[in-house]
Amino acid sequence: MLKDIKLNEQAEQLGKIFEMLAVIAENIRGAFVHHQSRLLENIDKQCLELNEEIAFDVALADEQTFGKSLDYKEPVFRYEGILTHMQMIDKSLKEVAGALRTQMRNSVHFSDMEIEQINMLMERQEGILHAIAELVRNGDDNRLKEINNECRKLADSCLKFTTSCESHLVEGLCTPESAPMLLTIISRIQTLVRNEVGTLKLLSRWIWDRVAGCTIENPVGHPSY
Repeated sequence: MLKDIKLNEQAEQLGKIFEMLAVIAENIRGAFVHHQSRLLENIDKQCLELNEEIAFDVALADEQTFGKSLDYKEPVFRYEGILTHMQMIDKSLKEVAGALRTQMRNSVHFSDMEIEQINMLMERQEGILHAIAELVRNGDDNRLKEINNECRKLADSCLKFTTSCESHLVEGLCTPESAPMLLTIISRIQTLVRNEVGTLKLLSRWIWDRVAGCTIENPVGHPSY
């Protein structure tokens, strides 16, 4: 029963943090769409505050393992691994905001197509983060495959837009100023997606612990580490 309570507490906290990450992604997209650099100024603060909250949760989890058995520690270690990946997502969002801030500060002009591409990538990013938040709260492991597919589609779109941008640059169909900036932003989003995929892999085992109440090492049908 105590273990169930701890896992439910973890679910609530993870869901809260993922929602906060989704809000940061929304704020970044809103600043980009409305070309409001001042809205990006708060992103660094939001990311820093969230990073500090995650670090506090990691420290708190460490305290809970003191003097405990390995069976008790293993799910806590997995929880800490998820939190660490969330810090990486937080950092990636900050880097996306930084790239957009540079674009606005340097008055780099994007074409309508480039604006549409960035907006679409960030909108889908928001959806993924909201979906993960819902996933950890209700423990529906059937959603894991769907969200992984969304991450794969987003990664494919990033690759497609990167190839298109590079081709247009060679053909002189986009400016030498906008192309490198667009490629930088897409690269930051690709890193974000990779971090999310890594997080989902950790969540698959954590959800098993929560739903099945099982900590046996690699049981039949159990997702691997």
